[in-house]
Amino acid sequence: QESLSRVCVKNSAGKKFQRNFHKDGSVYEIFKWIDSLALDENNLISDKFSLRLPHSKSVEIDDSYADKEITISEIGFYPNTLLLINNFDEDS
Repeated sequence: QESLSRVCVKNSAGKKFQRNFHKDGSVYEIFKWIDSLALDENNLISDKFSLRLPHSKSVEIDDSYADKEITISEIGFYPNTLLLINNFDEDS
């Protein structure tokens, strides 16, 4: 249990999605999880999005993380983290 990280993700309307991830798992797993939630339009997640820390722009998780071998604990998302969904405009 102590090797799990509690990940909470908020959409633009303030709705929270929460799930536990293994701290040695890839950060991209979080992105894939939110990507799967985007299939439900009620979740207000656009086709193109990134995940950000609330008070920092230094970390932005997007498709590019598919190739990166960065774990959840390495990026600092352990023992828990809150991420915000940053939707990109469909037009751009």
